Amino acid sequence: MANGTATEGQKALAYRNYKTVQNMRYQGPKKGGIGESTFQKFSESFFKKNNDIIVESGAENGVKIKFQPRSGAPTPGTDTDAIGNIKSVKQLQNTNNSYNSRWERYYKENGINVSGSENFLKTHNSDIMVDPTGVSKTQFDTMNKTMTGTTYLLSATTS
Repeated sequence: MANGTATEGQKALAYRNYKTVQNMRYQGPKKGGIGESTFQKFSESFFKKNNDIIVESGAENGVKIKFQPRSGAPTPGTDTDAIGNIKSVKQLQNTNNSYNSRWERYYKENGINVSGSENFLKTHNSDIMVDPTGVSKTQFDTMNKTMTGTTYLLSATTS
């Protein structure tokens, strides 16, 4: 991946070990980890794939996705915050389930073993959040209580 010639199977293996790659950047090349350039190439590739899967998962469930912009280059621990025009708990659950299913299918298609019940949102440090505009405070609070993640960060903007 560092020199741009990784196969899809090699990318899948790196993505599957997302948190390990993050930790390898903390270690740095002198301690058996990876350097900044390699980490940035991995991050660019991962975030593109992850964002594509989030958008596809949203579209499958009638959700239009926007991403919160990143400030600067990714560092270990950088997450993905996607905000969707989600109107119900069921729509949020279906979008999250679609995300997990798409990652599971991608990994299996590329020879990577997965359990079938993994929460890839957690594994990949990603959140699909409810846009508080267009839903009532009660709806927003209900979705907030039902789902894990960081939807509560947006609650201050609801009226």
